[in-house]
Amino acid sequence: LSWRNIWENVIISMCDIANLKQCQECLLINEEENFMQKKAFLFSAGDYEGTLRFPKSKLDLLGTKYDIAAMEKRLKQIDFSIIKKEDAKKNELLSMIQQEIVSLPQDSISVVYYTGHGGHCNGINYIYPTDFATVYENNNINDAGIDIKEIIEMKRKFPAMKL
Repeated sequence: LSWRNIWENVIISMCDIANLKQCQECLLINEEENFMQKKAFLFSAGDYEGTLRFPKSKLDLLGTKYDIAAMEKRLKQIDFSIIKKEDAKKNELLSMIQQEIVSLPQDSISVVYYTGHGGHCNGINYIYPTDFATVYENNNINDAGIDIKEIIEMKRKFPAMKL
């Protein structure tokens, strides 16, 4: 079993990242080859847009800035290049990932990390970006949230992305 097989279709969580330093040799190509490219996309949603129905004071999360800073520090320690967007809106988050992954080589490792509100509705897991409440006013969760499958589907469109 090669390291490429190990990383395929794996969603790397914060716990997994903490263990990567111990097996960093798994992230390297054979000595005669160059280092594999590693890129991380870090997104947070802590400063939400509020509405009368969803008051800002009930939505905002103070801890996301600490989550994203800790993840960025840890990933830099293991030589990931970082693309970070705090307080991301839906369109910003999706377009940033799409723009960046098309340029990654096939053997690269990409991490997508999100900290903020999320939810589960009708069997679908959603990320709630900062503009969730204002878009959700029309009661359509598909318009307001990001179905996690949308991000996973990018892997099929852009095979360089490892989740």
